[in-house]
Amino acid sequence: MTWINIDLRFADVLYELSAAEQYIASFERQLPLLVKQEREKLMARIKREGLNGDDDETAMYLQEFYDLTDNVLPRFFRGTIIVTVWTIFEAGVTNVARQLKSEKKKTLDIYDLKGMKRNFLRRAKNYFTHILNHPLDVNSKEWKDINMLQVLRHAIVHCNGRLDSVSKESRQKIKKIEGNKVGLSTDRGYLMFSEKFVEEIFRSVDGFLKTLIANA
Repeated sequence: MTWINIDLRFADVLYELSAAEQYIASFERQLPLLVKQEREKLMARIKREGLNGDDDETAMYLQEFYDLTDNVLPRFFRGTIIVTVWTIFEAGVTNVARQLKSEKKKTLDIYDLKGMKRNFLRRAKNYFTHILNHPLDVNSKEWKDINMLQVLRHAIVHCNGRLDSVSKESRQKIKKIEGNKVGLSTDRGYLMFSEKFVEEIFRSVDGFLKTLIANA
């Protein structure tokens, strides 16, 4: 019998990445069904109220329907995914950091570093480089994408994705991201993400964490 040696130190991180991948795919499959359900509810409402389809009330209901299905539902669910993917990333990096801290017999924890309260990436970079002597690959495309993810996650969590509520510095970063035509839009004053954008952000987190784990 051949035995396979599996490193189980970071199994939880890998399970969470797998679950997130399935969740993202599940939502994108579910979205057309949600739109269909909302359309059926709209048609039933128009029929129930005896509207003829050409009146002002029908026009208002249609506007509400398109706003819900084209903007609110995608924004809400994809924004939730963005936050979840960041959470998995931060927890995964922290998990690896604490495992290496234990193995290298270090006393300083990653969250003991001062002055970087809301910039986890700077904290992680400094901790892995100066405390663990295990530098992160900060020149990779994945790291660049994750920097973008951090800005967007903060805007969603602290400002509900409203562009006019984020700081001037964050707004400038967001507009720069939008200008790169990667699938982020702020046309309606909120952060809106395309399916492709969310998938690519996840792929960057997935690739970065798996490489970090493989080299730990």
